[in-house]
Amino acid sequence: MSHNKAFSLIELAVVIIAVSLIVVVFSAGKKLIGQSSNLVALNQADNDWEAVVGEPEIAEEEIEEGALPVTNGLAFWLDASDADSITDSAGAVSQWNDKSGGGNHAIQATGANQPITNSTTLNSLNVVDFDGSNDFLDSNFQFSITQDYTVFAIGVNTGTANFRGMFTQWDPGVNVIYIGTTNANLYYAGFHTGSLSSGVSTQSSTVAVINRLEYHNGDSPNNYYYINNSLVGSGDGNPDDPGSATVKIGRFNSGSYFWQGPIAEILVYSRILNASEITQVETYLGDRWGIN
Repeated sequence: MSHNKAFSLIELAVVIIAVSLIVVVFSAGKKLIGQSSNLVALNQADNDWEAVVGEPEIAEEEIEEGALPVTNGLAFWLDASDADSITDSAGAVSQWNDKSGGGNHAIQATGANQPITNSTTLNSLNVVDFDGSNDFLDSNFQFSITQDYTVFAIGVNTGTANFRGMFTQWDPGVNVIYIGTTNANLYYAGFHTGSLSSGVSTQSSTVAVINRLEYHNGDSPNNYYYINNSLVGSGDGNPDDPGSATVKIGRFNSGSYFWQGPIAEILVYSRILNASEITQVETYLGDRWGIN
């Protein structure tokens, strides 16, 4: 009897030791598995994998709220709401930086011709205000007649004079692009020679809208003009080789037809955006500038 009891105690001790070892091994294994999961998740994130083991972290490359949602092909970008992109002295703008990275900044060295910043807002955001008399900015950006384009422009015409250019590349004998107004203060736009092939809108230029102009190189028609994503007109334009002519902001032609009122934002893409991208960009612009 004493032998059996002693044996039972030995067996019990062995069982306790075995259970303890199992618990230790299981805990260590669980910790290693957790660490391995984290490593796998990190490695998969680095390779942009969709499935991960463990809890995936939020990708840092997600689009920041309020950021421009489409940047592929962005060739020119002016944004009046970004104070860091504007150089001024007592409100007079000498430089409005191109945010596309292309370095084609809009510049005006002559004080009497400088538009004004921090004096007017649109949807509570700053705009650059042009006086309709002699204010304008020059940029080295050039449109090419052999390239596709999608252009967005937002501004408001507060004057009553005829043919005011908001965003143009149009000098005597060099007619490339025009976004502005007609002699009836209606929005008017196109890539063309001599006449604006995309047509004249019925929309008053005293109201902020999203102007979108597309140039489909080699197609017929090659011009499409939209306001707030509604087609205004289409046609075949024949824009001139720009030569030395460059883009102007706030002026049409080389000596007259100055824009009167604010300009908020201009985007130029060197390609045709697809329907999803257009929706994203126009939603971004509409939300920012209060355009429905």
